[in-house]
Amino acid sequence: MDTIINEWVSLGMLKRWEEVRKPRDCDPFIPTEVSPLGVEPSMPRALWDGRYVNEFCRDIPFSMNNAAKVSKLTTEMGISM
Repeated sequence: MDTIINEWVSLGMLKRWEEVRKPRDCDPFIPTEVSPLGVEPSMPRALWDGRYVNEFCRDIPFSMNNAAKVSKLTTEMGISM
């Protein structure tokens, strides 16, 4: 898990709290929102639990009605998917 977290930090997917904390803006020493990371024991892989963050995200309805148009448009533009 340490290797995966260090890789995510190097890719910019995660940042260390000490690097982004702004003391003059009264950010606490410990982050107030934590997205849990875990490991699936039967098939080792990192898991990110974003349920807490999702509670505050706006829900944007999605429909598959126009999915075929994406394929047609990309084919016309010469982009392979």
